[in-house]
Amino acid sequence: MHHLNRAAVILIPKQPFVDWLHSTPDPPDFITLDYLLEQGDHHVYLIPEVEDLSIAPEVIEKLAPAMLEQELGAWYTNTAAWPERLDYGTLVEFFEVVLSSEVTDTVAGAIRREKAVW
Repeated sequence: MHHLNRAAVILIPKQPFVDWLHSTPDPPDFITLDYLLEQGDHHVYLIPEVEDLSIAPEVIEKLAPAMLEQELGAWYTNTAAWPERLDYGTLVEFFEVVLSSEVTDTVAGAIRREKAVW
């Protein structure tokens, strides 16, 4: 196993995210907060390594627009229906932000990098 020089951010949906999703044209009615939480398949974002977790919000704030583009775009691609502000405030309104300063790779093979959809 190898320690990666990254920290990880996990975004767990909150009710305002579900409310936004239901406000889009043709929303997926079966999606509820309970459904999303039960699925447990939340996106994990690797961010620059931070030794002091108190500075992580500064790092996440800079990445918030890109994270929101990825999260919103995974559900609804028409950006006209997205919130006006894709910023840290919207990120923490829509998602619980869970941070880990320890990332360990348990796989012996190389990491394959692919460009994100958004």
